[in-house]
Amino acid sequence: MLAHRRPAAARILDMAQEKLDILFINGVRDSGTVDVVRGTAAGRLIFSTAGSCHVSSFLAPERINVSHFALDHLRQQQIDTRHLLRHDLVFCEIADPDSHTMALNKACRLHGLVQDRLPWVNDPHRIPGTGREKIPGLLADIEGITVPRVIRVKPRSIADLEAAIEAGGLKLPVLIRPTGSHGGQSLVLIKTTHDLQHLLLARFHEAFISEFVDTSENGIYAKYRIAVINGEAFIRHVIFSNHWIVHSESRTFMSEHPEFQDREAQLLDSFDARIKPQIASAIAHVHERIGLDYFGIDCAFSDGRLTLFEVNANMNILNNNQPLPNIWQQPIRHMQDCILENLILGRIARFGA
Repeated sequence: MLAHRRPAAARILDMAQEKLDILFINGVRDSGTVDVVRGTAAGRLIFSTAGSCHVSSFLAPERINVSHFALDHLRQQQIDTRHLLRHDLVFCEIADPDSHTMALNKACRLHGLVQDRLPWVNDPHRIPGTGREKIPGLLADIEGITVPRVIRVKPRSIADLEAAIEAGGLKLPVLIRPTGSHGGQSLVLIKTTHDLQHLLLARFHEAFISEFVDTSENGIYAKYRIAVINGEAFIRHVIFSNHWIVHSESRTFMSEHPEFQDREAQLLDSFDARIKPQIASAIAHVHERIGLDYFGIDCAFSDGRLTLFEVNANMNILNNNQPLPNIWQQPIRHMQDCILENLILGRIARFGA
């Protein structure tokens, strides 16, 4: 562990010569469930826990010693703050305010106890502000972005859904998904009143209803995933599909139409020079409003504007699960370097300066 109160220049020299001890705060869902640990092709064990930003498994082991601290779903948990203070920095990986309420509350209390003695990445107090229903109001007036409206409901009947849609100022078509769901799981597009009347309501006892914005061009949808690290935008991927749900399985469509694979490769190569300057101001304002050091944005990009589908830290960004070599290795390596050098080392160096 480094001596945090030394002058910044001395700390930077220390960090270049020593491994860092980084503590990653993880959480158990409010339901008390966790996901299994899985192995990578290289034989490393990594967490595949939903509700996490998944950073710890992908940082250079020759530079940092990784430790994990799990906050459970119970109201009382004995925590030794001296254990936290043995580390150089705490990185809060808890990222879902809907499924990890208790763990986030505990993380906030921990942050309050040690924030003046230990630097943090991703203040847990800011995670609740990334709830889907809160993002539109938080970001709506930023120039250069469009944020579809979202409401949160607990419907007891289809009539409740109809009333909520009207009260929220929404019009069909809309999207509905259960709270705490990700990756397009149980996401339904309601185009007509007939669709609404035949919805399986039992799957949506608490749900988000969001405005559907058709961002397709010539029948093709594109979803950009952008990582925001210390306020700077990094491209992760661009996925194309002929269906309105765009996710990893859409790569089957791309493999059948390799022109879209070529288009993604071109967009990754040209992002820094062509797209990043156009969105830099908007991203800076989003970063300021969100208040997190590390998070992701799923969006569409057209005519210099971003249409935001999702903004939070709960995204798979650093995991590269495609056969190597591939076009995502360099963007991911760029992000890994920035997380270590500009975010973690920079935060430690500035702490207490």
